[in-house]
Amino acid sequence: MRGVDLWRLLALSALTQLAACSVPLEDEAASSSAPDDASLPVAEGCRAFADVAGVRGIGGGLRSMSLPSGETLWMAEALQFDDGSEIRGGALRTDTDAKLDSSCMSAATADAAAMLTDAEPRDGVATSAGSWLYVARYEADATQPFGQRLAGIGIATGDVTASAFSVPEALLWTGDRPRFGSSAVVENEFLYTWGCQDAGFLRAECYLARAPIATASELSSYEYAKGGGFWTADIEEAWPLLVAGGEISMARLDDSRVLLAYAEPLGETVVLRSGLSVQGPWSRAVRAARCPKPDPGAFCGRIELHPELGATRDEVVLSFALGTFEPRTDPDAYLVRMVRVALPDELP
Repeated sequence: MRGVDLWRLLALSALTQLAACSVPLEDEAASSSAPDDASLPVAEGCRAFADVAGVRGIGGGLRSMSLPSGETLWMAEALQFDDGSEIRGGALRTDTDAKLDSSCMSAATADAAAMLTDAEPRDGVATSAGSWLYVARYEADATQPFGQRLAGIGIATGDVTASAFSVPEALLWTGDRPRFGSSAVVENEFLYTWGCQDAGFLRAECYLARAPIATASELSSYEYAKGGGFWTADIEEAWPLLVAGGEISMARLDDSRVLLAYAEPLGETVVLRSGLSVQGPWSRAVRAARCPKPDPGAFCGRIELHPELGATRDEVVLSFALGTFEPRTDPDAYLVRMVRVALPDELP
């Protein structure tokens, strides 16, 4: 299986214990403000794009990109079809007036070819000046879980009209660096992106990087947050800003706040933080919802915010996938789901 899916990402986090030296960070478990997960609403939602003609669903993860035309480009780690085939790096499109309803985006159209090859799509942005998509590339490695290891993270440019991206040979970061590209947001002509790195058992430390969007394909353009509003061009001087899950999704709410979302590693909880800007400062972690558990050993991950479908002061639309290390009673129950989640009152 090529590319990283939900359980590969979380399995790597669960199986790898690394000694990390960094600034003291707020402990996730201590900061989460909901003491009883059983009282949280279950985010059942619906199976993403399952009602599109010929489509079974989305495997792995689902990201979205607002296009200058007003359309939304949906990027699937694995676009699966009713006949059993799939497209790795598949793409779908929805119109400007698309809403999340009971049909779960049935009005979408699926592209006939992969958006990119030999790489996994991460997050990206599209502007009138061009489009940029972070990608992950993997290499065979028999010593690693699932037989592959992360070679590194790069950035692809492309034609969003044709849903085609060109992946460069040169990568921006090697696989032992934070996995940048988990989210991408433009602010004041800068492209901001989060990247997390395993830092112990079920623990990931997350870093923020930025570059002028016009030169985001050049490693020398990037600088890294080191806390207190300071930045450095040396990645070795970067400080982790958060302890979180293995991947962070970021989106701007319609009241100017910025929201972060992620899953507790190998857990069933959706966690949110709010910030005053893309750079923070950030609130405490707040547990907002529980993912469904089709089997006792199921866990939640690959939380992705989709502001194209709504990001208000009251609720957001997000997607998630489920994984398990045990046999699956119903494989379709583990495909990506989309749901509206109410923002907790305690989230500032």
